[in-house]
Amino acid sequence: MPLLWVSIAFLAGLCLPMWFSVHWAVWAGLAGIFLAGSFLEKRLQKPTWLPAFRRFSRVTISLLLAALFAGAARYQLQQPVFNETDLAYYNDTEMELVGQVSDYPDVRDNAVQLTLEVNEIQLEGSPVSIPVSGSVLARLPFSTEWEYGDVVRLEGKLTTPSEDEEFSYRDYLETRGIYSTMYYPYASLVEHQTGKPVLRAIYRLRENANQTIQQILPQPEAGLLSGILLGLEHDIPADLDGAFQKTGTTHIIAISGFNIAILSGLFFSGASRLLPRFWAPLVSILAIALYAVMVGAQASVVRAAIMGGMALIGRQLGRQGAGVNSLSFTGAVMCLFNPFLIRDVGFQLSFMATLGLVLYAEPIHDKLQAWLENHFPQQTAHKIADLGSDYLLFTMVAQLTTLPLIVYHFGRLSFSSILANLLILPVQPLVMELGGVALIAGMIWLPLGKALGWLIWPLPAYTNRMVSWLAALPGGSIELGSTSQWLLVIFYLLLFGLTLGTGLRKYYPGLPDLIKKIKPSVVLVILILLCAALWRSVASLPDGKLHIHVLNVPDGPAVLMQSPGGQTALINGGSSASRLSSELGQRLSLFNRQLDAVLVTDRKSKPLAGLPVSIERFPARMVLWNTDAAALRNGKLLAETLVQQNVEPVWLETGQILDMGDDASLRVLQHDASGTALMVEWNHFLILIPGGVSPKILGTSGEANLSAVAVILLTEEDLEETGAAEWENFQPVLVIWCGAKNPQVPANDPRWIHLDEHSYIEVISDGAMMWANSGD
Repeated sequence: MPLLWVSIAFLAGLCLPMWFSVHWAVWAGLAGIFLAGSFLEKRLQKPTWLPAFRRFSRVTISLLLAALFAGAARYQLQQPVFNETDLAYYNDTEMELVGQVSDYPDVRDNAVQLTLEVNEIQLEGSPVSIPVSGSVLARLPFSTEWEYGDVVRLEGKLTTPSEDEEFSYRDYLETRGIYSTMYYPYASLVEHQTGKPVLRAIYRLRENANQTIQQILPQPEAGLLSGILLGLEHDIPADLDGAFQKTGTTHIIAISGFNIAILSGLFFSGASRLLPRFWAPLVSILAIALYAVMVGAQASVVRAAIMGGMALIGRQLGRQGAGVNSLSFTGAVMCLFNPFLIRDVGFQLSFMATLGLVLYAEPIHDKLQAWLENHFPQQTAHKIADLGSDYLLFTMVAQLTTLPLIVYHFGRLSFSSILANLLILPVQPLVMELGGVALIAGMIWLPLGKALGWLIWPLPAYTNRMVSWLAALPGGSIELGSTSQWLLVIFYLLLFGLTLGTGLRKYYPGLPDLIKKIKPSVVLVILILLCAALWRSVASLPDGKLHIHVLNVPDGPAVLMQSPGGQTALINGGSSASRLSSELGQRLSLFNRQLDAVLVTDRKSKPLAGLPVSIERFPARMVLWNTDAAALRNGKLLAETLVQQNVEPVWLETGQILDMGDDASLRVLQHDASGTALMVEWNHFLILIPGGVSPKILGTSGEANLSAVAVILLTEEDLEETGAAEWENFQPVLVIWCGAKNPQVPANDPRWIHLDEHSYIEVISDGAMMWANSGD
């Protein structure tokens, strides 16, 4: 038990520097002080609850605080400081570098990503080679020629990984020890087949296995089996991959901690029936290790395999307690060597999925078996309980502990995932077991593998068809947008607090009375959270006012209009689907996730990139767009989404009016080669969105009384084409402008608000008056 609490304190301490920026020496000093204090704690006067806690945890509070601050010091100490011998020191510089491919090439649809260990560089214009150390992630045009161990020369610009509000690619790569990227450099092969012979053999075996699967099964079933058995997802069609994401079943095709956790339970359950109790976990660990090697032995898979193995050892040594101890200690040791793992989503899911199995798999199995014994003969009850655990319960308990993380990181709650897992998970062990047999047979003798492949084909085919059907169901998932970290903490505190309650009673006789007192508080907290969720939905319902949300999204802005009667219209969307979906998820009511209209006035491909996925999540009843957008790549993707939703887009034309109810309207003032100007009207309140059309043309259009405009939304192009003074002629109450700093914009005029300094600006009007607020 001391190991558990010290490990948890250390892991919690790794998070402290994310909130409090303090030098590592300060954290280390605090750790030392409390470590010394732990020896004095016995002599100090203690509150009544402290002895009970010490009897339960067998560790002093001071030691826990020492571990907490030690974790913070370790995290802060890992922050990189680069010098002339580090590759990242030369980021954002043109250069030529030489490095060795150190990982399995990541082949995508239109590109391949190589991780290189770099040993020397040559800066542009310099004849001198500089010895360095460090890794770079290079993206090259699609090719299957690159292999692990190749020595490659790249010529291009070394860049710092990107970082923005919604996702930090820099933080993600930091967990892998990569601090530099290079996009589409000129690449040439220097030497072939170097590197470690063992890894070369593993990767070659993996590639041969993938080729065998492609020959024994047709697509897309071959792509699914490659994802399940080998962790290679690039052969899965994009629409099927999207269906797996939408139904929350990507854990089936992604080799992760979730996947390994389920496998460890299956291996142990099967081995326990065939082998003595001592040998069952050892054979299961060996099977997990072989599987990790087969899928390429990437760092994330190895970490997940170690966690699964340690959980099995703990289960063998002492059931739940030892399992939790070994798992927490393993996680703490991993983070001791790489503190940035605490931020890695894969590590978090691996840890929580394995913890779910350790805590709940056996108790739920025992309760199910006891219930079945009351209704069936004992032997039959045992068989049903074992099958139910193998094929369903193990996955469901892993989902219980990972669902909050999925909601927090991805902002989506999938109701169809519950039905999907119930329908497709029972066949997945058979897919893995029989698919593995067919693969091994095919690698030995291809005709035998093909024969077995056709026999097992119905299983992956059923999986694909069922996922595609469930993904097409309306209302299968809800976009929740960004979720507070505190909701995540509260959920896990409640879950694990209730789980640990039975253990605490042994050491704290007064706990039953305390639990009785706490229960109303727990119910109250749950009610508060439910009320908060309901309030969020009610807050998005119509309130009789016009709401205009100007969203600061990448390559935006996007504008969401909510009429007094509750009708919604989205104008453009920016390039980030996740950011746009998050913003819409926060502003649309949970009771109505559809958009009444979408207007596409952008005429470049990148600003359209966020719309196809967002409209898939928030369907549109009507879409108006321009011919330029329709011809672009992202425009074509949008058109495919609209075909799936049976929506026929309408061409934008001057003079079109969208009736938004309650006398509110959205009017196309001007649509020509220069751009598309829109006007939002409600009673005496007007908002102008010029969209590239000059004020002179708008002033002569005669479509509306522009002298009464209250708000103008200007893009960077609007200000480049026309000076700020000409827009002042309309005498607006408020001007929202976007883009780089512009010297023409009045510096001290409070009416001019720069959107780039805010995450959003909301304008509200009752038809006569207006209010504005913003988010930073």
